Formats: sequence, structure tokens, C-alpha cells
Amino acid sequence: MSYKISIIVPVYNGDKTLENALDSIINQTIGVKNLQVIIVDDKSTDNSRIIIDEYCQRYESFEAIYLKRNIGGAYGPKNIGLKHVKAPYIMFLDSDDSFERDACRILYNKITHSNAQIVYGRYKRIYTDVNLMTKENRADNYISPNLELVQKSHSAFKDSLSEYNDDILDNITLTGIMGSLWRNIFGRIFYGRTIKNPETEDGVFDEIYIKRLEDNIDILKSLPSFWTKIYDADLILSNNIRFPEVISAEDLNFIMEAYFKADGIIFLNNTFIYNYYMRDSDDDKSITKDISYRLVYDSLLGYAKCSNLCNKHGFENTEIILNPFLLNWIILYKRAYLDNSQKIKLLREFEIFRSHYNCKWKGNLLCSIIIKMINRSIQKKRRYNKRGNKRKSERYKRYEIDYEN
Repeated sequence: MSYKISIIVPVYNGDKTLENALDSIINQTIGVKNLQVIIVDDKSTDNSRIIIDEYCQRYESFEAIYLKRNIGGAYGPKNIGLKHVKAPYIMFLDSDDSFERDACRILYNKITHSNAQIVYGRYKRIYTDVNLMTKENRADNYISPNLELVQKSHSAFKDSLSEYNDDILDNITLTGIMGSLWRNIFGRIFYGRTIKNPETEDGVFDEIYIKRLEDNIDILKSLPSFWTKIYDADLILSNNIRFPEVISAEDLNFIMEAYFKADGIIFLNNTFIYNYYMRDSDDDKSITKDISYRLVYDSLLGYAKCSNLCNKHGFENTEIILNPFLLNWIILYKRAYLDNSQKIKLLREFEIFRSHYNCKWKGNLLCSIIIKMINRSIQKKRRYNKRGNKRKSERYKRYEIDYEN
């Protein structure tokens, strides 16, 4: 069978959301018969396999790959899926998200009628946590008919999607003083002002085309979102572009390598392609939402790989990509429960990262703040442990005195 697009769907314990994701493929206006759907299951322990089997029996264009051992990161299933691509174009879908109904048709039509190897659009960040439905959030953000709070993905360019707040600049997960400082000061410092189109009355950009990444580096101010994109299969496969073996920032490295190798990139600034769900319940915790030492460490390792990749290609604007990720890494570090040996290892790794990070004053400032933060947390932990040991020794002495009495 001749397909137009190969869609790779990595799955691990996704039985609660998988049907919604796969239904969004079936309902594509391009027609499901034109889509090769490659579902790669990373040895799930829930009912994911039952759901996958059911869809593969119902739809001829669906195929399943069941891994014999759990790899433990989405990079594995995605790389394996790439080996089975049959169509001239590639897309990705996470098992807990969904496509907009016209996503495949819009991207396919654009990439086949243009001189581009990557075409992408925007995503909706959808919060399902009812605890976020405060009066302030209801007033300031778009609320869907399903009582979901929806924000648009950040773009450096002025758009016509004014009913939605920006998911980065108007980050609702940052509250209190930090949230206010971010929304009013630091967000604007790191992301800059919205760029207006001088050729239109309203200043809106509908579409942005660049031949090479260096032609307009402001597209890097959007988060990587590898699933909002359609890729020329030859670009990915002939250049052996793969996801590195880390559980975080693997998509960042994949996209940056694709950007460096691409002959033409198009950004559809006013077109929603993807629904990115923020699920905060305990049942919906993915490996990248469970803030463990491995996540904190692998995130830093992923940033280091990206930094090295940029240096390899002689790219001098790495901090546009990585500074926002370093800001997020501060949050990861603060939320993770780490012992001192882990903190010391992270400090060493960060110092190595900094030595290779090609950045300007903003990046240097961030790195200095992070190193001070880690050092302080190490010292604080040592003081805490010292006080704890002192209290223990005092209790033992008291017990000895009581026993003698």
C-alpha cells in the first residue's frame, strides 16, 4: 500500500489516553488509508496492548511493534519506529495527546507544494486539572466546552490567535511573586518583544519561510514540539537523524539536527496542529513528569548534547534555544528530592556543561545563578545533616544518663 505519511506513536502504559490519540488519527481529513500508523509499545504493563491489537485489527494501515524489554525512555520506541517508515513524510504523536482534525492534510499539502523539508504549526497546551480553574484563570484564559483551560504555544511572531494566552509568557503554573516577576519582567527579557510583520496592516505573520536556520533564528524561540511538524523522510533517514538516549530533551536534539540539515523550513504561525495535554493526576504521571534524579541528570545531559551539536555546526546563537530550558531546569532541580552525592555530581556536570556553552551575558548570568543555587543547597544539606547528627548524639547521651539513674 502507498502511504502519504508515516505516523510514529510511542506507547508505554497509556491505556487511559491511547484511544483518544488513535481516534485523532482515524478522524484525519486526509483519510486514515493514507496514513501508515506505526505504534511502538515499550513493554507496557497495563491494557495498552489490548487497545493496540483492537485498532490494528480494525485498520489495515495500523501496525504494532511490541518490544521484548522495556527501554525506559521514549527515544527507544521513536527510533525503532523510524526503521519501519514507508511513506515519503514522517510525523509523530504521543499516546497522551491528539492531532487537530486537519493536521495531516494541512502539513502534507504545504510540504508537497513548497520548497521545504520541514513544515510545522502551533499547538494548544491543554490543562485538565480542575484545581487550575480559579476565578483569575477563568477570566484570563480560554476555557474549552470540556472545561479545559487552553493556551497557545509561544511564537516570537505576531499572530491572529488573540483569544488564547501564551503558554510561556503567561505561564499559569508559576504563581505568587515568582509568577508575577516572570510574566512582567523576566519572560520579556528572555523572549523579547513580539515581532510584527511590516508588510501587513495588522502586523500579523501567517507563514514564515526560511531556506536555512540562520535566515531567521527567532523561530527557535518556540519550544521544540517535534510532534507539530511534518518531516521529509529522506531528510531524517538519509542523514541518520535519531533521538539520543536520554529521557528528556531528546526531542530538542532531534529537531535541532533536522533544522541544521533541512533545505527549507516553513512555520504556519496561525494554524493549530496538535493538542498537548497537561495531565497532573497521579495516574497520568509520565517518566518526564516524575521528577527523579534521573530526569534532572538526563535533562542536563540532553542540554549538553544540544550545546555540542550547535558548536559542531558553528551555530552562534545556542542560548536562544537553551536559556529557556535552563530556566526550567532550575524548577526541576528545586522540586527533585536529591541527596548530597547526587547534587555534587550535578554540580560537576553543570560546570562541564558551562565550559562548552557558547552563550552571551544572559546565558552566563543563568549559569552563575544555577551554580550558586546548587552550592547553597549542598551546604544547606550538610548543615541540616550536621544538626541532625548532633541531636542524635545528644539523645544517646540522655538515654545513657537515664539508664544509669
